[in-house]
Amino acid sequence: MKLVIISNRLPLKIVEDQGTYKIVHSDGGLVTGLNSLETTHAKHWIGWPGMYVEDGQEKEKINRELAAQNFHPVYLTPEQIENYYEGYSNSVLWPLCHYFSTYMNYENEYWEAYQEVNKLFSDEACRIIELGDIVWVQDYQLMLLPALIRECVSDVSIGYFHHIPFPSYELFRALPERADLLNGLLGADLVAFHTHGYMCHFISAVYRVLNLDCNLDEIQLDSRVVDVDAFPMGINYKKYYDAILDKQISKQAKELKRNLGDAKLIVSVDRLDYSKGILIRLTSFENFLQDHPEYEGKVSLVMIVSPSRDTVDIYAELKD
Repeated sequence: MKLVIISNRLPLKIVEDQGTYKIVHSDGGLVTGLNSLETTHAKHWIGWPGMYVEDGQEKEKINRELAAQNFHPVYLTPEQIENYYEGYSNSVLWPLCHYFSTYMNYENEYWEAYQEVNKLFSDEACRIIELGDIVWVQDYQLMLLPALIRECVSDVSIGYFHHIPFPSYELFRALPERADLLNGLLGADLVAFHTHGYMCHFISAVYRVLNLDCNLDEIQLDSRVVDVDAFPMGINYKKYYDAILDKQISKQAKELKRNLGDAKLIVSVDRLDYSKGILIRLTSFENFLQDHPEYEGKVSLVMIVSPSRDTVDIYAELKD
């Protein structure tokens, strides 16, 4: 038995360096959380490796290196990334789920690419999944995947975790593909969210769109029951609490203290995204200092903002 984690990205990226490709491990909220997972099962990970590699020999070399670490790449073309990832995932689903519906940009080819890429992930998953395995699908880029896997491997436990908000029915029903997405998620045995509110929105959408019976946190299908629950995601607290024991981190901490003196420190860590309120936070800190000048020189705000999706216009504008 093994645990098969499937996400849009592998916890690494392939970068080109002087004509050759190398594998670099990456960090993010999802990777940080899942790396804290303690399990006795062999852990396999399926996802996009971050680059489209055309050279057949280089691809074979990369595949061997990844396979040695139980990573299974799904290679996507630049056009698929544009329409599936930047398009349907981040110009349709992301703003809708975060209640920024005015930022939605809908094109028919986006949905076609979303279906196509979810099928590619399913093909790779079905190639390695065996009876009795546990499959854990991650996030909104792969909402069709649980049902696709269920079609090819029926005797397998499938979980799906939605890492972003799930919108109210009144907003979700605006999606032409609302039924397809819900049926895709119901291929899972367990559909999970961060909060009870998101869970209730999902159950409401299933009841109203698909006309399925829902009993509290259970959805009754013809041959099985789908559980829905809330699991607030956390981190390995002890790992970060003990980080100061590392000599390199301790050195950086001392340097930070020298630079900031005795000032109180406010730390903000976010991805560069319009849903995070980054500009509002800066304005709020400015207003705080204007209203309370006695704190000038006594408190510092350090914002760590990780850029992403800067090929999408609205993210590029926010970065500027």
